[in-house]
Amino acid sequence: MDWYVYPRSQAAWVADAKVIFDEQGLRRLDDTFREHQDKREVQPPAPKAANAHRLLQVSLIPVAAKYVVRRSADAGRMVEFVGGPYVPAAVPAEYLAILRRLLVQYRDDAPEEMLAPVSRYLDLAEAVLQPNSPRLSTS
Repeated sequence: MDWYVYPRSQAAWVADAKVIFDEQGLRRLDDTFREHQDKREVQPPAPKAANAHRLLQVSLIPVAAKYVVRRSADAGRMVEFVGGPYVPAAVPAEYLAILRRLLVQYRDDAPEEMLAPVSRYLDLAEAVLQPNSPRLSTS
């Protein structure tokens, strides 16, 4: 099972597809999936800046902080995903310290306009973790 995105004008079922439902009445191709894949025109990948991966990691630091504040079982993996070490026994304050260190490490890769809001988000995450911090209401 897989998904591919095509313009409506090119949408069709390959010969060996098992169609579960088809509300659009798409046409059926004579080619099998493999034959169709081999014939398609593939767009070359867009060139990425050398720091593209790090920019992605910086942009996901607030998501990692959210996992930490919520005390998610996946917080350690999320911190690792954004470039930190995997420390399964870390407490939330330790995870946030790791995220802050990452932010410093990434300062040469990301513009200040990106780093400053992430730093403020980490400030908020730290404040929420304080014992006497007022909790935000969801109602």
